[in-house]
Amino acid sequence: MEEARAIYSFACANCGGEITDGRLLEVGVCEKCLPSSDGGLLEVAEKLRAEGKLEKLREYLRIQLEYEDFRKFFEKALGFEPWALQEVWAKRIFSGDNFAIVAPTGVGKTVLGLIMALYLYRKRRRCYLITPSSILAQQLYEKALSFAERAGIRDPGAIIVYHGGLSKGEKAEALKKIGEKSGRILLITTDRFLVDHGDALMKVKAFDYVFVDDVDSFLKSPKNIDKAVALLGLRPESVEKALKLIEVRVKLAKSSSKELAEEYEKLSEEVRREKARRRGILVVAGATIRGRRTRRMMIFEELLDFEVGRFQEFVRNIEDFYLKEGGDIIEKAVELVKRHGGGCLVFTPHALGRAYAEKVAERLQQAGLKVYLYQKMETDVLQRFSEGEIDVMVGLAASRSPLTRGLDLPARIRYAVFVGVPRRELRIRFDE
Repeated sequence: MEEARAIYSFACANCGGEITDGRLLEVGVCEKCLPSSDGGLLEVAEKLRAEGKLEKLREYLRIQLEYEDFRKFFEKALGFEPWALQEVWAKRIFSGDNFAIVAPTGVGKTVLGLIMALYLYRKRRRCYLITPSSILAQQLYEKALSFAERAGIRDPGAIIVYHGGLSKGEKAEALKKIGEKSGRILLITTDRFLVDHGDALMKVKAFDYVFVDDVDSFLKSPKNIDKAVALLGLRPESVEKALKLIEVRVKLAKSSSKELAEEYEKLSEEVRREKARRRGILVVAGATIRGRRTRRMMIFEELLDFEVGRFQEFVRNIEDFYLKEGGDIIEKAVELVKRHGGGCLVFTPHALGRAYAEKVAERLQQAGLKVYLYQKMETDVLQRFSEGEIDVMVGLAASRSPLTRGLDLPARIRYAVFVGVPRRELRIRFDE
């Protein structure tokens, strides 16, 4: 055995006792916990459990075993394993963390959110996916049914979708099912559903897992923050107390007093008790998070212990190019699409209006391409695009457009072409 150069106190990963530098590097646990030093940390944790010595590593082992089960489910549903970032996000969910995922479109945020919901649904949990648009809600619903079948989920009857593209009868049927399902459910809606039916939803039962896709869209209504925490089982009073706690903290920062300090301690304890009522986990995702850090945004910090931050993980396999071209840029766009083939999104400047988008779509069609001009949702359009019946989807480069906010079709969407610089134009008079 190599001679120890240092002994670290409180550093054994299992008992928290003393451990030599060599053991710390090799296995992470001291000789008192486990005399041998064979295997990695997971094997060590399993040996400790078998010998009845598992202490601090108990939670680590639980998360690792849960993730291994999820990894197999993920691979069965999709045909491939989660990649590194999806593994990190999954383990955070199994740790019980509420958190924000800020990463570019195409790195697997939505896929992770959906497969996790199906995995928990299989375990009879209550799951809720919130999307920014009807087109994405319908797409996720269709994927959920397909993935559920592949993963061997035998009862998909409690997978429910509700959005503006449904018929009146379909909406009524969905609302009826939602009201009846106090057990396991996988609900997929737009964020508008919370505005129109949120109060009724809160009366059924709290959710175990809530995933918000495109948090920027979700945070446009500040009241959605209140509803998000209510979905997890927290009472309306918890929001009021959290806001009051934030207010008192601001006052204390400006001028301290015994009365304010006592009030702060009292409110802190009340908020702590309210937080104990939380049943579920909230994960919010977006390519960007632009919401101002208002006091209402700080509710996430007070009640759910996470900050909706701005840090972004730049891990995507996408190249950005621009072409300096004179002449007719529509003809150049047609040439590019004909050269590179189907699976294309074409965006036109919002400033040039819908008529320009129609002109571009017409020229693409005249060139022999199968084109769909997005104006409003059609329930089968994504399926037609995925199956190659549509080569190109054309739409405005507007922040509220479902095409701009991201379609989760990585197997089909190969590239995007912007016919003109995306922009808004504000017309003002010279005297302004």
